[in-house]
Amino acid sequence: MELWDDRGQSIQIGAVLVFAAVVLLLSLYQATVVPQQNERVEFDHSQQIRGELLDLRNAVVSTVGDSAQRSVSVTLGTTYPTRVLAVNPPPASGQLRTVGTADGDVSLGVTNATALDDETDDFWDGRRRDYDTGGIVYRPNYNEYGQPPSTIYENSVLYDEFAAEGTTVARSGQALIDGRSISLVALNGSLSESSSGTRSVDVRPASASSRTVAVRNASPGSNVTVRVPTRLSESRWEGLLADEFVAAGGNVTDVWTNPLPAAPGYRMLVVDLVPGTYDLRMAKAGVGTRVTGTDAAYVTAPSGANATVPEDGSQRLVVEVRDAYNNPVAGVEVTGSADVGALASRTATTGENGRATFRYDAPSVTAATEASVNVSYAVDPGLATAFDGRRPENAELTVTVQNTKVDGPSGGGGGGPAPYSVAWDSPTVSEGGTHLDDCDAADCTWDVGADGDGALDLSAAVADAIGGVDKSTVEGAAVDFALNDSSVGTLSAESAVSDANGGVEAVLRANENGTVRVYAVSGGASDVINVTVANVTAGSGGGGPSVAFRVDDFSDRNQNAPNFVASYDVRGAGDSFERVEVTFAADGGPSGTRQSTAARGSVSYRPGYADGQQFEVTADVIYTDDQGNEYVAASETITDTADARNPVGENDDLGDAGSASLTSYAVSDRSNVNANQVRYRFDYTVSASGSFDRVRLFVLNLNRDGATGLRDETARSGKNVDVEPGFGANAQYRVGFAVYDADGVIVEVVDTTDVADGDGTVLTATLLLLGFGVVGHALRRSSMR
Repeated sequence: MELWDDRGQSIQIGAVLVFAAVVLLLSLYQATVVPQQNERVEFDHSQQIRGELLDLRNAVVSTVGDSAQRSVSVTLGTTYPTRVLAVNPPPASGQLRTVGTADGDVSLGVTNATALDDETDDFWDGRRRDYDTGGIVYRPNYNEYGQPPSTIYENSVLYDEFAAEGTTVARSGQALIDGRSISLVALNGSLSESSSGTRSVDVRPASASSRTVAVRNASPGSNVTVRVPTRLSESRWEGLLADEFVAAGGNVTDVWTNPLPAAPGYRMLVVDLVPGTYDLRMAKAGVGTRVTGTDAAYVTAPSGANATVPEDGSQRLVVEVRDAYNNPVAGVEVTGSADVGALASRTATTGENGRATFRYDAPSVTAATEASVNVSYAVDPGLATAFDGRRPENAELTVTVQNTKVDGPSGGGGGGPAPYSVAWDSPTVSEGGTHLDDCDAADCTWDVGADGDGALDLSAAVADAIGGVDKSTVEGAAVDFALNDSSVGTLSAESAVSDANGGVEAVLRANENGTVRVYAVSGGASDVINVTVANVTAGSGGGGPSVAFRVDDFSDRNQNAPNFVASYDVRGAGDSFERVEVTFAADGGPSGTRQSTAARGSVSYRPGYADGQQFEVTADVIYTDDQGNEYVAASETITDTADARNPVGENDDLGDAGSASLTSYAVSDRSNVNANQVRYRFDYTVSASGSFDRVRLFVLNLNRDGATGLRDETARSGKNVDVEPGFGANAQYRVGFAVYDADGVIVEVVDTTDVADGDGTVLTATLLLLGFGVVGHALRRSSMR
């Protein structure tokens, strides 16, 4: 009898089946779940590095206005989570490299732009200027995420390129054109990094932008043209520049691209701007290795040109050596010579600010005499031919030496009768008060501390002088003013023209205690008054000017795009005034400086990121002393958060009796809530007279949940003017008007807040409702929150 026991077989078969099931599940996990999880890791990395590359883009763009080196960490690849029972592929890697920087055909430039300054236009003379540049490309090498985009930086724009779809998506705005500001940053150097880890990319300013050059179209009626090499399509650039087209209130008339056969993959973008004046700022940023510096390209004269100096007196002359990007070059030896008179030293070396100072010593003269002072630096002889025989490395300064000694009848030089007599009045004629002591037409003591405003009004009279006898006053005579010691005081003007009574006026501003001789010269005749300046103390009104200041915030919160306009008015600027520097600084965020040589004006700052951060905005008034040393003569600071709202209680009113103002206005909410479209309609009228440049209509999203719209109108009246930012219905907005005067200063702001729900009129007033006189004026210039 045979006995069979098969109970063990079922257990073994069950174990085999369980093992097979486990193997199958692990295989399915390895084949499906692991790739999906790894793809998610790679996708998250693509989002992370996009933000890091945006930081890199911002570091390059901020070379305009910032001389500090910046380091940006870029995570080129990623790793996958540790798995016990599954296998990961090798870590994903990525490559970051420069493109085009070694190709001379990849260059940006400006055409038909000539500088307003007489010396700077030796270099910026309307001819085409080209500057080598390039871009930065990041290409990921993922294991699972199929067909990821390459991310590219070029010409201030960061964008994703989807090769399979043949399309691009912009990840930042453009910073080339902003109203009447042109900002160009050339990229230099060689970078090639391939890794799965993190790499630090240093952005080094090879030529940091610290100067703004005012340029205009060289040929009447023609366009200023900006050219940049690009891989983006013409239509994509039209979208990026949409807010800058003339139809949108900007200055761009046309945009197109031309083939660039010598640089495969590139086309040349051409941007035409309407004829007019523009602020040109340029910089050169370096990344990686092989970053080249810049050399001196031209000399300009920021101070002392066209000065008037008394005979046997002296005048400080300042020259500045700049590179082709208009930025100062230190350590350049310059040589000077004068055809009349002499220089105390024939050579000088530029300092960190690119400037060198000469002292011109005037000779004795018998009549007003022009002296020509030529300043140059040594250059490679081969470079001189690049300028068609013109030598922008030279600067020629003209100094007028006045005959200020009494050499003959009526004070005229040369021993003969002068056609005019010139005589100072006692300062008590034009300015009374106890702050003047022992005053007559020849000498006066001025107690600045008792005066308080640091300004002394002076007047003189011009009359016929026939045979040494004064006959009648002279209208329309040119009178030059000069003084022998600008450290004690400065004059408000170098010349004046006599009025119907033969009178001319000048204002002497106190700098420090001492005695200064003030000359008035006309027609070979002259007079001098000695002013003893006393009691100059802190707060006495002496020592320099004052500055009125305001900051207007037009930030686009949804696009992380702070946008500030800082307006200023330097009051009491004298001969020592050099420029205004406005510094924008966020704690731990971006910073930049804008400069202007105008005593009244405005500057703009758009850093490209830092929405919601607090900025300290400081306006410094820069003066120079007799040795060419710069110092801050006045300063004001305003704190503002980049939130599309103006600072509260800090802005000065920069409007005056000569400014244009709104006489009527209305804003209505025409938004379509169902279509999620924001639209506001503006009507306005600006006074028929008064200094005026444009009106800015603004619709500013306040909470990052909607689009922002700006539109500049140059007409003094407008009806049914629509501003359509885009999406953001039911979001909160700040809407209103900003009036600019002819100096670019914002002199009036009227605004309110509104929810974009299509509910009709949100802001309206007329001159009658606002009221006349001081009250209405103050109301119209108040900015609401």
